[in-house]
Amino acid sequence: MGEASARLSEPRARFLSSGVTSRQEGSDVHEKRIEIRWSDMDAFGHVNNATYLTFLEEVRDEWVERTLGEADLSDFVLARVAIDYRRELRQADDLVVARCGLAEVGRSSVHTREELRTVDGELAASATSVLVARDPATGRARGLTDGERSALLAEPLAPPDGDASGAR
Repeated sequence: MGEASARLSEPRARFLSSGVTSRQEGSDVHEKRIEIRWSDMDAFGHVNNATYLTFLEEVRDEWVERTLGEADLSDFVLARVAIDYRRELRQADDLVVARCGLAEVGRSSVHTREELRTVDGELAASATSVLVARDPATGRARGLTDGERSALLAEPLAPPDGDASGAR
């Protein structure tokens, strides 16, 4: 932490060194428009619930690549995902707008806030996920590198669930 901690307020420096980082809420999230395909549909005529997770994975992967640049996505594993289904998606919706942004940075983990919306802005699902950095040699969790942590801390926090503001 060194000089960076010295420039921070005492409580913030103590919180940063505790391994979990929180910052003021921002409005910058990554957005991806995804076409709803016939193969996404189930026998009930709506997008299958598992496909929602695939849509979220697509936007999450893009967000990680954009945020961490040259990072190898295989250096991170999805440890947890929690999803709240709010509205069915149908073929007639044509497109789904998937969004992903930072919620929290831990010692070895990255927590995200994610959502799926119709092009009209109706919330179809909100989710949170936890990605854990892993050592490719051992397959075990590892701490975030200084470069990864710096890149993540440069990201504003995603808005709370259901807030559609600020996609980029």
